[in-house]
Amino acid sequence: MFNYTNNTIINSNIEPVSGLNTYSVSGDILKILKFGEFNKNNVVDSTVYSRSGYEPTYSTATFAVPAAPTGAGAETIYRLKLTLRQYGNATSVYANAASVYMQKPIYIEFKASTGDTQDQIADAILAAVKFYQSNLFPYIKATKAGTAPNITVTITSADEYILFDVAEVEQLVSATVSVYPDDQNQYVKVSNGTIVKGKYGFGTYSYLMRSLRLPTLEALRFGSPTLSEMPVVGSLYSQYTIRYRVNRGVLGSDAVGDEVNSITTHVIWLPTNLIGTFDDLLSSWGVNVVTIA
Repeated sequence: MFNYTNNTIINSNIEPVSGLNTYSVSGDILKILKFGEFNKNNVVDSTVYSRSGYEPTYSTATFAVPAAPTGAGAETIYRLKLTLRQYGNATSVYANAASVYMQKPIYIEFKASTGDTQDQIADAILAAVKFYQSNLFPYIKATKAGTAPNITVTITSADEYILFDVAEVEQLVSATVSVYPDDQNQYVKVSNGTIVKGKYGFGTYSYLMRSLRLPTLEALRFGSPTLSEMPVVGSLYSQYTIRYRVNRGVLGSDAVGDEVNSITTHVIWLPTNLIGTFDDLLSSWGVNVVTIA
């Protein structure tokens, strides 16, 4: 009963306007400016939980470079087939996605000619991706690695919210035995790419802005009184969680003498440079700090 969760961001151990300490301990009391005062005897299990922030990793799809044709003057048309899925975000480019899973297929065509080296074909893939990126879908980029005959091309998502579900190399082939146009030219799969799933960041500027608060005009306006409590671009924050139990007396049901305990959750976000001093402060306060992976 009376469950409640509150969050605050602390960017400095000194409040910039008043010059007061942002956090301090006096006896059994932890005081956090503009956030609250906490008695260590009311901290559930005398434990504060911490979790370190980490940067995101982006999804990748790595392709082996296909071979050039061997016939004199021959050309082969290939394409990369990528099925992308957006998770935890909603950009307009996915507004016409073909399924409830917000999946969007993209196809990037390139050409290989007789006599082309593997390095030249890899450069053709990079050029095709760059064209696609500039004109159709800006949320991917491509790089090549290795030396012949083991050159690979890796396509990387532009942000942590794009995942790759399908990655294939396809070749355009002709079926002269059929009179139907759809059968005469078909793309068939020649190899699979290797997909490595990305991972959300935790405690990053993007994470805090998306997960914890709506950036209202009052919070973001020039000279905002809460400016010191907003996340800073480029900073990485760690999370500290205090579960706090307080007896609220006879406030329960109709049963005579039924007492109520309120348990509230208080989450504090601190940048990396403040973690050491804050851990020392919690130790002097007399609580355990348990790190959660």
